[in-house]
Amino acid sequence: LKVTICFNKKQPKPGDLIEIFRSGYQHWAVYIGGGYVVHFVLNGDSSSSTVPVQGGMGVVLKEKLEEVVGNNRWKINNYLDGKNKPQKVYAIVKQAVGFIGNQLHYNLATYNCKHFATELRYGKPVSQQVGCRPGVTNLFGTESYFVGVVTYEGLPVLTFELEESEFTLTLCKIKIFSMVYYRCCHF
Repeated sequence: LKVTICFNKKQPKPGDLIEIFRSGYQHWAVYIGGGYVVHFVLNGDSSSSTVPVQGGMGVVLKEKLEEVVGNNRWKINNYLDGKNKPQKVYAIVKQAVGFIGNQLHYNLATYNCKHFATELRYGKPVSQQVGCRPGVTNLFGTESYFVGVVTYEGLPVLTFELEESEFTLTLCKIKIFSMVYYRCCHF
């Protein structure tokens, strides 16, 4: 028996956005009820613990929340509810179910799992996650937010997002045993 524990200890309701904390990135899904989520994945790999690569075809899947989460932490994160009005629950679920099995173009910077989930909930795609290429630090932005990925020796080590009132990004190098970690602090 596999038990998954929600980080914010709430039970999801249909239409809720589910944020899953995987190694190196967050994966997003929409809860549709009965223990199921609908989510957008690259190459049909729903349980990947590797950071998705830029581009390719993705597919929309319906799976048990516990299977998508695996051993990762997760939480309900309807983070845009204060800025955007969610669609009606029946509309979110109906649209989500209508996408199951569809193949869509996946682009980490312009249409990823978070874009897909927020489009279902709010009617428009929103994501501060970005794509990364080995050896490159990417920075994308608008007047309201900046997002980026920092790479180290060709591997993504930090994704960050700065929203409206956040102006400075401080990157702290932390070494634990032989592993190097980076911590992002917003001021």
